[in-house]
Amino acid sequence: MNPPSLTQLLIFYGGKLTYVTHRFIIPLIFMPWTTVLLLNFMTEISTSYWLALTFQASHVISEVEWPTPGQNNLMQIDWAEMQVATTQDYAMDSWFWTVVTGALNHQTTHHLFPGVLQSHYKKITPIVKKTCEEFGVKYHHVNTRSNV
Repeated sequence: MNPPSLTQLLIFYGGKLTYVTHRFIIPLIFMPWTTVLLLNFMTEISTSYWLALTFQASHVISEVEWPTPGQNNLMQIDWAEMQVATTQDYAMDSWFWTVVTGALNHQTTHHLFPGVLQSHYKKITPIVKKTCEEFGVKYHHVNTRSNV
């Protein structure tokens, strides 16, 4: 593995310093350390719980496939096809779920186009669905969050 460049190190450690400053140092100016720790703990618990529920709705369900490597420990499925096979979209027409999940209800599009801004997912998802139909790839989706 190549060693990180100076720029990468500055970004990495700068991010860590920003996090610690934002989450601990500044709050400690205004609150006792016990309150800061309690609030950080509550924040971590609630966001972790929400992320777990969001990810499980798209990945940890019986409808998606769980491909396993074949000979020589190689996958026998195309990368893009595997992204579609291992994810499920839900409530794609729901403004609420798109906003609340950060557009992760469009999980397949998120996996196929991770560098695309989330606000474009609603326009891309129908294209992905149509392309899957065209190539005979099963596109997993349900219309509402409660169906997940």
